[in-house]
Order: sequence, then C-alpha cells, then structure tokens
Amino acid sequence: MRVFLALVLICFATLGGAAQAGTAGGKIVHVGTTSNNVLLFRIAGGVDTNRPACAVTLRYAVDKDSVHAPVILTAFATGKELGTVAGTGNCTFMSNSEDLQFIEVCPLNGCS
Repeated sequence: MRVFLALVLICFATLGGAAQAGTAGGKIVHVGTTSNNVLLFRIAGGVDTNRPACAVTLRYAVDKDSVHAPVILTAFATGKELGTVAGTGNCTFMSNSEDLQFIEVCPLNGCS
C-alpha cells in the first residue's frame, strides 16, 4: 500500500502545473493583424519569463473578437503601462507568437 501511495504522489508531483509564461511591465510597441482575424502585439520594456520556444517573435496573439482585443488596442493607443501579461505557453493562433491568456493594464497611478 505504501508503494502505491508513493507512486500516486510521484505522479501528482510530476503533473504539477507548468510555469506561467508571460511578461511583467512594459508597453505595447507594435500591433498587427492577419487575414485570419488574429491580432498580434509586442511588448517592450518588460521582463519576459518562461516564454515558449515557438514564440520566436516575442509577440502575443489573440483572436480579434476576444475580450482582450479592445484592451490591447486601447493600451497601445494611449501608451499605457502594462502590469502582468500571461500567455498560454502555446502558439496556436500564429506559429511564432504566444497565445494570450491574461493582460493587465495599469491604472493612472501605476501598478502596485
């Protein structure tokens, strides 16, 4: 029984969640679109962590109709500072850009 429990614990330990990929801080410095309705953007001045190997352009990608699209465009147009930007760790929208999971735009008094 102990061996079984040890094996179960080992399995759960190895199945633990992957590290969150993303960027902390910075501003959106590039926005682009594709013919297949994908909005692409790049952040400068932030700190990248755990970006997947497929994201060779260091861009993020999101469907143009997602809830993220107006937030991205507004942050770009106003030059707002970003808080945390998290990716999914996958590049399914574009093979060279990480899919966006979460984006935080800082308030006027900055991110804390």
